[in-house]
Amino acid sequence: MRSLHLIVFIIIISLLVKASKSDDGFCSAPSPSIDEKTKPIYWKVTNPTLSPSHLQDLPGYTRSVYKRDHALITPESHVYSPLPDWTNTLGAYLITPAMGSHFVMYFAKMKGMSSSGLPPKDIERLVFVVEGAVTLTNTSSSSQKLTVDSYAYLPPNFYHSLDCVESATLVVFERRYEHLGSHTTELIVGSTDKQPLLETPGEVFELRKLLPVSLAYDLNIHIMDFQPGEFLNVKEVHYNQHGLLLLEGQGIYRLGDNWYPVQAGDVIWMAPFVLQWYAALGKTRSRFNGVVLTRLDISDKGSTIILTRRVNKITVEAAAWMTSEAMSIVVDVNREVLDWKDEDGKTVLHIAALTNQPEVMKLLRGSVKAKAKNLDGKTAMDILQIHQSPLFSPEATSSLFNSARERLVSTTITTLAKYLSKKPSFIEKWNNAFGLTNLSKTRNASLNSNDSRSVILVVAILIVTATYQANLSPPGGFWQEDSKRGDRDDHLAGQMTMTFYVAIFFYIPNGIAFF
Repeated sequence: MRSLHLIVFIIIISLLVKASKSDDGFCSAPSPSIDEKTKPIYWKVTNPTLSPSHLQDLPGYTRSVYKRDHALITPESHVYSPLPDWTNTLGAYLITPAMGSHFVMYFAKMKGMSSSGLPPKDIERLVFVVEGAVTLTNTSSSSQKLTVDSYAYLPPNFYHSLDCVESATLVVFERRYEHLGSHTTELIVGSTDKQPLLETPGEVFELRKLLPVSLAYDLNIHIMDFQPGEFLNVKEVHYNQHGLLLLEGQGIYRLGDNWYPVQAGDVIWMAPFVLQWYAALGKTRSRFNGVVLTRLDISDKGSTIILTRRVNKITVEAAAWMTSEAMSIVVDVNREVLDWKDEDGKTVLHIAALTNQPEVMKLLRGSVKAKAKNLDGKTAMDILQIHQSPLFSPEATSSLFNSARERLVSTTITTLAKYLSKKPSFIEKWNNAFGLTNLSKTRNASLNSNDSRSVILVVAILIVTATYQANLSPPGGFWQEDSKRGDRDDHLAGQMTMTFYVAIFFYIPNGIAFF
């Protein structure tokens, strides 16, 4: 019996040793082989590991997930079919409006002697090469070769052709372009390694943007690099839509309350305001190629606008500091905002004059009340005349400029709601009742500033505390016991030691001070 147990034990040990030495061990993470290191960049996108080795033969297994606000599309779920209007090319649609997105993302596998078709009218297109090479030809008959890690942004209604002699794989993003006034986009051809690294405050990953950050472009392409062990510090929730392709590496992606293992070749769609977070695992870097829709829809007609990070809390100062392009959108979208006043009675036009922004004033002409006066009784034109006066020195201009800048970045910016909810002082009520307009001196003398209010509040609290305490513990205190026969003062325990008339002279002024 003992010999049988010994034989079984030896067999189990031999099996465990064999499993530990194999590449498919329980927790094995084999190092990249020499062959892998010599293979081209992004090769795993087109040659992905379809599933863990112990699940490859499991029928019906996939990591793909589709939910209301996000989707994970893994390589084993890609379905290829001939792309319309493309020749000798197969495509796999990964993200489409059918799932709720506002863009299309697909793979295009071009074979030998293949060419692309044109997108529909008003559709912008961005192509990114992950394998092989293609030649881009435009209307001027000039051609540019796009190799792996190269990209091209093709404006809407721009004639072009992508031709492939051997084979290539492209990831393509398409979206119906939202025209914004006179803004237009241009053909852009580049490569990732030529784009500068951008600052990412509070984060450790490396970020590159492939398109200009301007109002003309309603999307951008981000390339994000994470080293093993790095992760997002911010658990992001924002209005942007995302569609991304993991080009290299592997890690864990959190989408909402779900945690997904991801690897090179996986595609993710994220709806607006879905919680997202990523951590890089493995032994190599993780690199994402992701489209970000940069415009925010704030009207029923689909008008787009980028105002400030504080959406729905637009301050007068922030509006005056906008670029002329952004201000032109505000004028078209919502004119009511432009007549709001701050705590000093200044409109956007006043602050544009104070900060010497004549271009903004020209845009606002005819859209705001030009004759509106601040609490000093001055219109924006009055302030502008002072700026243009030879007596107005450059030093004074710089001082006002810096003061306005400090107010803009200050965390104590007064919004319209805060200003309207503030109760006016007694002096302000008096001036309003008698129709006084020049309130600068009166306002300054009314101790209505934050510092003066703080001082008054502290002094008032001290006075109330002292008078209240004096009522509880009057000077002289209270008798501790009843008077004895023969004492000069006849009193009971608990009565004040002060006489009646002295107490009257004490409590009357003390009560007045309290109220």
